[in-house]
Amino acid sequence: MSKILGSMFTSLVTGLCFALGALGGLLIYNDRTGQAPREIVHSESPPGIELIDHSIKTATNLTIVGSVLNKSEYIWDSVGIHAIIYVGDWQVGRCYEYIKNFEVGGPRRFRIECREVGGANLPENVRYELTIVQAHRQKST
Repeated sequence: MSKILGSMFTSLVTGLCFALGALGGLLIYNDRTGQAPREIVHSESPPGIELIDHSIKTATNLTIVGSVLNKSEYIWDSVGIHAIIYVGDWQVGRCYEYIKNFEVGGPRRFRIECREVGGANLPENVRYELTIVQAHRQKST
């Protein structure tokens, strides 16, 4: 039993030393090459991102499909689309979707599935509001 515990302890110490050595090597490399991690730019209301079309599709859950266009000069790492669902004047749900690696140019399709709201037999007075709520990109150097 003591041999097993000794072997486990030796393996643990060896693994920790390897991890510390790898981390130290990475820090030294970044310091010598001057390649620090790039800063992230966060935008609550990103300019140049436009919703072009969207509609409700009924399925098991209420689903909103549409297209969004990137007219900005940036490639966005992540763009968040927020949907608020109403029945009459009552808010009944909130849903989010994130588009990753959103390049400049052509439209990108999106699909927001609202699991809080059933899609079958929806009342006629269901409506929704879509907004581009946030975007993240790496800071240009």
